[in-house]
Amino acid sequence: MARAQDELDARRGRAGGKLSIGVTPWLALSFVPDAVTLFRKRMPGMQLEFYEGFLNIVMPRLRDGSLDFSPGKPGPASLHAEFVQTPIFATESAVVVRKDHPLAHAHSLAELQDCEWLLNWDPGSKDMITDDVFRRHGLPLPQTVHLAHSFIVAMGLIMNTDMVSIFPWPLVETRFARENLRALVLREEVDRTVVSVVARRGVPLPAAAECFLDCLKEVIRSGEASRDPERRRLYHSLELLIQELTRKTARKRNRRRGSERRKTGGNAEPGPAHTSNRPRSYGV
Repeated sequence: MARAQDELDARRGRAGGKLSIGVTPWLALSFVPDAVTLFRKRMPGMQLEFYEGFLNIVMPRLRDGSLDFSPGKPGPASLHAEFVQTPIFATESAVVVRKDHPLAHAHSLAELQDCEWLLNWDPGSKDMITDDVFRRHGLPLPQTVHLAHSFIVAMGLIMNTDMVSIFPWPLVETRFARENLRALVLREEVDRTVVSVVARRGVPLPAAAECFLDCLKEVIRSGEASRDPERRRLYHSLELLIQELTRKTARKRNRRRGSERRKTGGNAEPGPAHTSNRPRSYGV
């Protein structure tokens, strides 16, 4: 009942309410702060609640409705019946090591096979690195792949050991990573990451969630044209896939406005025009 009242208040433009979001650490360090700043200007009365966006944390909360949505890596196919996963952007990844790592000048994955690898992802990430990174290039698998369920733990280990990891390029471009890590220039393509909005299937996103995603889309587009070279480098590492999400949002808004017009007999504001350009499809 409380969440239903929050949604009603948000749609009527009243202050108050809460928006709960699951956010992966690298998004929190790159794009989310700018989106939050813009969102706070548009919905200043809305309380924000953030959870670390690993699947084992966000999926139970999405199921019970205590989490509105989570932008991050899409879940496995077994979850598609429960959740809708809409791509918003794609980015490349890089292999990273500490700056004075003995293999800091390596140029091939083959040179890194005997290293210990550390992934800051879910348990399924171990399969990703073996199938998508090494096997794809016909290479034997690393002997040891560790998992860290905390970004702080992962950074502490990578900065102070000889472990090797994979980071999305937007995270590599953050000042914190550039000051402490080295991205290796390898001959092989490492990994392509698609970030999707994950939400419960059959449950419309609340108005505040739509507003937040609009803010995220706007800061990505404006960041690409920023005069600040650091911000421009960060945002240029993305390929925006949010057009399909925008069309779905527009259709929902148009249906909502049509319903309001039928109830009031007034003229609802027309929704944005649909576009015929479909985003490219990527395997995940």
